[in-house]
Amino acid sequence: MRYPTANTTELPCQALWWAKDAAILPEPLSHLLDKAGWQYTCTADPANLPDELSSAKLDMLLDLTHDPHMAALFARLSDQKPLAERPLLVYVTGNSRNDYKNSPADLVISSRPNHIETQVFNTMLSIRTENRSLRNRLQVQIETEKGIEQLKNAIVRNVAHELRTPLLQVKGAITLLRDDRHDQFERLIDLAQVATSRLELSVHNITLLNKLINDSLDQPEFAPFHPGEAAESAVRHIRRLWQHREGIQYLFIKIEPNLPSVIGDRHLITIALQQLLDNALKFGEMRPIILSVTSIQNGVHFQICDEGIGIDPSQHDLIFDWFYQVDSSSTRNYGGIGAGLAIVQFIMERHHVEMAVKSTLGKGSCFEFTLALADP
Repeated sequence: MRYPTANTTELPCQALWWAKDAAILPEPLSHLLDKAGWQYTCTADPANLPDELSSAKLDMLLDLTHDPHMAALFARLSDQKPLAERPLLVYVTGNSRNDYKNSPADLVISSRPNHIETQVFNTMLSIRTENRSLRNRLQVQIETEKGIEQLKNAIVRNVAHELRTPLLQVKGAITLLRDDRHDQFERLIDLAQVATSRLELSVHNITLLNKLINDSLDQPEFAPFHPGEAAESAVRHIRRLWQHREGIQYLFIKIEPNLPSVIGDRHLITIALQQLLDNALKFGEMRPIILSVTSIQNGVHFQICDEGIGIDPSQHDLIFDWFYQVDSSSTRNYGGIGAGLAIVQFIMERHHVEMAVKSTLGKGSCFEFTLALADP
């Protein structure tokens, strides 16, 4: 799950008016609304206004004809909600404003306002604009806090699950050792090594992701390096990590000879390849996994393909979020805390490189990216 943020786009204020047989707002008022950056439109039938009000976030409602429907609607709105929670109610008139002293409108203004009326109208527009901005910021804060809470829950759930499984394995191994089961010693040692390796990887990934999130990792050192060496280094690390687990024998590497140098941080690219290989082994269903490194025009292409469980297309964008699990249930079959692909995405972003995913549910996945060539 990426750091949770709400939509911070500031939408313009909205005004709606109704005038019998008129589709154009008086020019002085439309000019003031344009100048304030408002959007405005008209409605054909005042009887439909209650539905339009419930479906739109209006900031101002203008009445140019004082139809009984509108008068009743203005009265109902002014009684039901405080001004900050409803549209600003405005009568636009060609008559004396004194004729509307007892009206439910918040403001009565001439269709050709004088200087004072213009100032008042502009002030109301400014207040309403600021009100919308404050409400938007409050909504952003509420949604962000909800996202943070969801992130906390995901961290606790995934980390607890991932740590619980190897701990149970170690506990079971110790119990059997206590019972002096000599015939099981080799198997018990393997279980303990797998469990401790899994715990070690979880702690390492959490630590690395925390550094990337907080931007406390050393800045990338972009320099020319040989892509095949980074791939081979990643495979060596994964073989050590998986040496006590099944599946490593299905990992193959294909490096095109005479590859040109690429530009990037070799250490970070190696980490990204390690994470992608670990992910492929985890979900590869004991079928071939191929890391290929090939030369293409203006770059070198890295591709890790497996023939495992695959990923539903609806989740292709989600899998790179912090602590996201395709299967987040407490009984899921696959380990991991959901940090590996988030780490990969951070590294790709630091290299300004796009990670591509090609996957079909039940048929496997391919993760690929391309690094630019180093200057000759």
